[in-house]
Amino acid sequence: MIFDKISSSNEKYEMLSKNLIEEPFNWTFSHGNFVKPKPDQSLRDGIKENLIFFYFFCKIYNNNFIYNNTEEINMENKVKFFYNNMCYECRQSFKKIVNGFKGNLNNLVLFSCYIDKKRTINDDNGVVPLAFISCKNDSYVFFSRDTLYNADGLSKIKIINNSVKLSKDTIENIKKTNELLVVKKEQNGPIVTKQIDENEYSLQKSFNRQLAVINHQHLLRMSKIKKMILSIGLIIILLLISAGGTLGWYFINLENRTGSNDLPVNNNRINLSEHFKSVQLGNIKDNREETILAASKEKNSNLKVDDLYIKDITIISATVLVKSSSNLYLYDSSVQVFFIPKYKTLSTDLKIINFPNLLPETEGPYEPSVLLQIVKKFNSDLLLHEIKIGNIRLNTEKIISAVITTNENSAIYLPNSKEEIYFTKNNKKLLSEILINRNIGDVINKEEKNILNKVGEKNTSLDLEQIEIFNDSITEKSSLIRVKKDSKDYIFDDKKIEVFFRIFNPNIGKIKSEVTTINDVTNIAKMIYLKNNTILVAANNGLYLLNSDGTLKKKLSDCKIQNKQFNFLMQLSDNTILASYIPDYGENEKNVIYHLNEDGSVIEIIKNNSNISFYSFFQVKDDLVLANDEFGYIYHLNSSGKMISDDPITKLPAGRIISFIKLEDDKLFAVADEKLFILNMKGELIKELSYGFVGVTDVLKLQNGIILLISGGEYIHHLNEDGMYIDSEQVYNEKISHFVQNATGNIFGVKSKSNIIYELHNI
Repeated sequence: MIFDKISSSNEKYEMLSKNLIEEPFNWTFSHGNFVKPKPDQSLRDGIKENLIFFYFFCKIYNNNFIYNNTEEINMENKVKFFYNNMCYECRQSFKKIVNGFKGNLNNLVLFSCYIDKKRTINDDNGVVPLAFISCKNDSYVFFSRDTLYNADGLSKIKIINNSVKLSKDTIENIKKTNELLVVKKEQNGPIVTKQIDENEYSLQKSFNRQLAVINHQHLLRMSKIKKMILSIGLIIILLLISAGGTLGWYFINLENRTGSNDLPVNNNRINLSEHFKSVQLGNIKDNREETILAASKEKNSNLKVDDLYIKDITIISATVLVKSSSNLYLYDSSVQVFFIPKYKTLSTDLKIINFPNLLPETEGPYEPSVLLQIVKKFNSDLLLHEIKIGNIRLNTEKIISAVITTNENSAIYLPNSKEEIYFTKNNKKLLSEILINRNIGDVINKEEKNILNKVGEKNTSLDLEQIEIFNDSITEKSSLIRVKKDSKDYIFDDKKIEVFFRIFNPNIGKIKSEVTTINDVTNIAKMIYLKNNTILVAANNGLYLLNSDGTLKKKLSDCKIQNKQFNFLMQLSDNTILASYIPDYGENEKNVIYHLNEDGSVIEIIKNNSNISFYSFFQVKDDLVLANDEFGYIYHLNSSGKMISDDPITKLPAGRIISFIKLEDDKLFAVADEKLFILNMKGELIKELSYGFVGVTDVLKLQNGIILLISGGEYIHHLNEDGMYIDSEQVYNEKISHFVQNATGNIFGVKSKSNIIYELHNI
């Protein structure tokens, strides 16, 4: 069997692993041996990482420390404990360090770490960790055994309960001594190779594919079915018991961790080719862009054609590109498609349409045949017998223009299609000759100057002073650019060029400055902006009013709300407020809603069904409010907070809803701690969105339509106003948990378990 043959001696598997890793596509497994296949039997993508994976298990098996080394078993339990207590980002850093470690994994040890500011570098006896992870839950350091321990086996520094103390200077020295230092998210790229960057699920899935290859080749020899079963059985046993290794448990426990609640948003866009399985489009009506996209969709049903555009169209092929506005596909991915059109567009053969300084010195008029000869010279594929030229005119800028039209009964060109051509004597250019890159990437907002600046960045030879955005053509995803009428260098015509962008401002929601401190407050649960230009804050000891600039105005003094922590606040159309209050265990007051005036005075305390505790609200219309309880049920209330019916409208597959946001097309966005839902205005579920957010504490729809969500106090997620995901930004150590925007666009926020109000960036 496979492991019998590999692990029979160190020399054998060292030699084998070297060949497997250096020539991963030249080896395969057959009848209990790794052998070189024939040239046409190369394995699929992903086999290399699996062979490295196999080699790791072989080495564990041959060293026998799975069974015999108690220290390693204890180490494994310790590493498991540390890993399970890390946040998601630190788990990713952990993975990159382990995979990036070039030495023997048996020599890598992990401890929790406390940085002692009073400690000096001399106290650390020259010990420098290989890597350091600063997690929100704890800090951790990786050591090489030969660095940490003396020759007699004693450690160079004290180790107490799997924890070490180090000086700040020692931590700073990590970056000077090795390449495994854990840095911020955007700097992690160089740590490991692109193959090791694959996510956990892909690794496990790829490993399973290799098992399938082994199984398939065994099945070709039915006479050895018993051998196949024993081989697979041994692999499974090794997978189960290899947790005895120091870090072996980490490599084999990937599938279970894939379903972990710590997974963040899946913000990895896919390559266009994943949805573009069929590039042979067959017979199509013509080779216009819209026809090619429609045929592509017909052949590839999962394709999102609104995210695509076409370039380099020929008579038989075209290149499909991804727009910058796409939130699904990788921007730099593309696919070439092939087709057989009944007709081709005139522009297929008429590529060059501007002809500077080519006319005779005479003032004209110019014969159509002379103009066509010039056109033909630079467009050799153009069929003159299928076209005609007309509407020849001279404008005030000494530019002669004409229109080429295909014959009405043309059997080759799309009938009656037209292209305008230009003969210039002043070297003016067409905008299409300069504005080549239509994908301009991210813009922070839809302001014209920001869009034009991005156009200029992507097209450096373009003079921005001579172009403009056409009328009100700016949308959430694109804009039309044209030449200004008084342009000196560009030909003014009716043509516009569409450019594509994505609105994403990574600074929004980050802390800008501290505004005020609310004394005697230890936690804030909700902040809402009121129509009277103030901000209402639900704190642990009652309600507070802030001015529109975030400064403290007063604490609301109605005795009925003193020292109560409200969980949710919502202002109704009549300016009154509904506040949910779920008392602590043991309190007599249960399952009530407070109906308040705008000044915080109590209008009524509503006691509904004793078995229901409402958490959040949304007013659909004057006499209808949606309310959510702690178990995911949606009920209908009237505008004063009283239940219309004891029967729920629907049950969402989540607990309490943190907030409701109104989307386009009369739909609601319901945000729970880990799940997002689209509802109709009755509160009925339309669909669940799977973005993988974890620990969401607040959601805010900005005045520009962008929706922000905070999760875990460290991520700000951006969504379009239709609820579709844009991107995420990690905000290290800011821990913002709730935020609000005032009428002038300023955003204010508060940290978890804090009484400090901050102004956040809004541009």
